[in-house]
Amino acid sequence: MIKRINITNFGSYKNYAWASQMLSGGNVVEFKRLNILYGRNYSGKTTLSRLIRCLETGILPPRYDAPQFDVVAEGGSINQTQINTHAHHVRVFNKDFVDANLSFLRDEAGGITPFAIVGQQNNDLQTQINQREQRLGSPETTGLRHQHAQKVVERSQKSDELSQVTNDKTFRLTQKANREIKPNRLYGHPSYNIARITEDI
Repeated sequence: MIKRINITNFGSYKNYAWASQMLSGGNVVEFKRLNILYGRNYSGKTTLSRLIRCLETGILPPRYDAPQFDVVAEGGSINQTQINTHAHHVRVFNKDFVDANLSFLRDEAGGITPFAIVGQQNNDLQTQINQREQRLGSPETTGLRHQHAQKVVERSQKSDELSQVTNDKTFRLTQKANREIKPNRLYGHPSYNIARITEDI
């Protein structure tokens, strides 16, 4: 469980020291099991939730310059360099979570990205899905989709080559029928054309 958060630099927070700000009767107050944070707009609530969400996603927000913080939790502290190596189980439901997983709430064409799986059977199914998705891969990188994309390109190239050979063959037969066989009365066909030469062949 998180106890304190010291923030040197993160969004609107600069040099925020928990021990000097969170006092009650001269004692430092720490987070409890249930905490309610309230304040006016742009007072830093969402920014604080984004800092905690870093512990969930293991990724620092892209538009925050040189973030630096220290989250004091049970079992030790976590700073900005340790957000993807700690052992704490963190879940944050904020605007960023909604944008990433429940896009249908802001966009009619949006969808739902699964973010929790309940039950062992569902966990097993999700593992199988992940394995098969990995085997399928993508057209651009590796896997069966990539192999299929390559085969489609190869087939297109072979089809173009076949068309070119067929067109060349048709041209040669037409030339042969019109220029060499048709004028020669020895063959007895004044209307000799590609259809007849093809039939003869």
